[in-house]
Amino acid sequence: AGAPSTGGGPESAPQGGEAGDELNPFKVGNKVVCVAMSNFLLALDAGSEMVWRIDLDLNAITMSCPNRLHTISFLHRRSETRHPRRNPKDMIIATVKTMVQEHENLSTLKHAFEIICFVIASSPGCPLLDGTQSPQQGSPSRSNLINSGALELEQLYEQIFESLFEDQAVELDFLFRAMETFYLCSISFHLKLPTCYFALMIDMLLAMEHFEVLTQYLSGHFFEDSCELAAKLEALGEAHYPHLSQHAVDMYFRLKEYDRCCRLLFQQGRLIDALRMLKDYHLSTIAPATFLSAAAETQDPLVYASVYRFCKEFVPGFDTLSEAQASQALLYPKGP
Repeated sequence: AGAPSTGGGPESAPQGGEAGDELNPFKVGNKVVCVAMSNFLLALDAGSEMVWRIDLDLNAITMSCPNRLHTISFLHRRSETRHPRRNPKDMIIATVKTMVQEHENLSTLKHAFEIICFVIASSPGCPLLDGTQSPQQGSPSRSNLINSGALELEQLYEQIFESLFEDQAVELDFLFRAMETFYLCSISFHLKLPTCYFALMIDMLLAMEHFEVLTQYLSGHFFEDSCELAAKLEALGEAHYPHLSQHAVDMYFRLKEYDRCCRLLFQQGRLIDALRMLKDYHLSTIAPATFLSAAAETQDPLVYASVYRFCKEFVPGFDTLSEAQASQALLYPKGP
């Protein structure tokens, strides 16, 4: 629809025929100048003294564009404030989600993820990996891309990957490969993904019973370390997957969470390892008496003797008599 600057507008023009064509500002031969306003375009036809207002229908443009990569790039250049009817960010998420649901080629998905990661990394205050900085501002295409702001990583996780996983809307194997592709793209742009991404990838591998693949990823430190992820591995180890407990210990150790390491080793019955950590890092997490009590509960004199000797040799102020008597009462409740 348009509004004339002088005279009648399109609504007063004759319908159809040559009269209607004369009022068309895009008729061949007319000199029309387009001016970008805050949220629309003005088409100025000086010869006819007409001014037309042109609003972009994002949904129509998105539906008519055969190249989804071009669609994603186009939507990133649209501002939410200029398109109150349809949120460009929501449309980007819907486009990518459809691509995953329809098993889009992974190479095409990779290009889509690269566009998204590029815009996120270009935004001020984006979460970057340690020791990295945001790329320098510069090219015009860059300023156009970041004009509308970036998607949030949590938003992508919740509305695409977690949603598809919970709804079982796509095969787990393909969804995992899509998430893996997104993670690799995020690394190339130095983005730090929230822990929820890696927690979901672990859940997928367990659901598919790809235990060897999960072990390879954990051993190779494919997932970024965090206390939240280590706690998840610890919980899984206590529940149904005991082999994950060691990966929890290793991750806690890399994070320098020595108290948690010591506690987990103690819970696993690895008393000597826990004592070594207690000694090496000067921890006060667990009292020596607790170690001796745990050793006594094993009903194994060799374990008790090893713990006792370790405490006697390395624990300052270790009261041999009182500790030994208390432990012997546990080890030999009916007397020697």
